[in-house]
Parts: sequence; structure tokens; C-alpha cells
Amino acid sequence: MLRKLLLAVLFAFIAHSAHAVCTPISSLSLVAGGPAVHVSIVDQACNVIAPSPLPNPTNVGFINLINANGFFTIVADATGFNFTGLQALNSGSAAPRYTNGTASITGAPMAIVITSGVTAIQVISP
Repeated sequence: MLRKLLLAVLFAFIAHSAHAVCTPISSLSLVAGGPAVHVSIVDQACNVIAPSPLPNPTNVGFINLINANGFFTIVADATGFNFTGLQALNSGSAAPRYTNGTASITGAPMAIVITSGVTAIQVISP
């Protein structure tokens, strides 16, 4: 009985993990000066489309950047893109684009919000 229960839990975990890998996102929250957040662009079957050639890929990337200049950077790597917040931003966005020869497909824009690294202050006495 315990073995069946453990197998059921393991199967549910694997099924959930596989689904989580391909859950689309519609927004990205960054912290100014904080660590980069990695995203990947996938096709309809959830296969990652690797940026190529690096460091300036021509097959996939982001277009229609709103409020990008000075607020965030996008750097390609072998499996996707690293977004880094530079300063606080209330409303920005970027749309993914795939190009194969003469055909291009543009995905839904992703909202980008960047919070300040300092979100509250207080006075203390040691």
C-alpha cells in the first residue's frame, strides 16, 4: 500500500514538473540592481528555441521594447535570455519574436515591472 502511494506521489510530481516547465508567463518582476531572471522562448510543443547565433541572435529575440533604455537589459545565452533590472520601472514590456527565413511570428507582449532594491526604511538605535 505504501509503495502504491509513493508511486502515485512520484507520478503526480513528475506530471506537475513537466507541466510547470512550459507554463507561459505574461509578466516579469525584477529588482533594480538584483539578479537576472532567465526566460526561454518555446514553440507550440514547448520545445525551447535556442537563440542563434550568439551573442546577437537573429532567429529569436524581443521587439517592441517599451521603457527598456536605461531600465533593463536583455542578454542572450544558449537557452534563452537574461533580463536584468537597472532602475525602478512601473510599466515596461517586450514581445518575443521568432524569425525563420522570411516568416516571422510575434508572441504576446510580456509586461515588465522593476522594483527598487530598497522598498522600506526605518530608524533604529543600536
